Amino acid sequence: MFDHGFVSPYDTKILEHRLVNMDAYVNLPARNAIVCDLAIVDGRKRRRCVLEGAKLIGQTGYVVLHDAWRPHYQCAWKEFKSGRRFGDEWWIGANHETNFEDVLPWYAFGRHATLD
Repeated sequence: MFDHGFVSPYDTKILEHRLVNMDAYVNLPARNAIVCDLAIVDGRKRRRCVLEGAKLIGQTGYVVLHDAWRPHYQCAWKEFKSGRRFGDEWWIGANHETNFEDVLPWYAFGRHATLD
């Protein structure tokens, strides 16, 4: 279990909340020897959690990232053999070659909203 207590990383008046060591949070699944078919990443330290997720899903699973439009998460995608945006805020990755059409409907891969 991980419980760091109350942390408000978006409160600009509390700088120490942005500097909290989150290693135990990121490493929790691996520490508990969790293996899964699907890892959904939405929360703190998403880039690091996506990279950890790649280890948890083996060769047949998937990692799904929320808020994928944020550029600072996207550097983690290169660690996957396959990856694709879907919807306006999501990305899916796999350690195997796939176009993801076996797990998501064709219309999931349409145009994405932009921040222009």
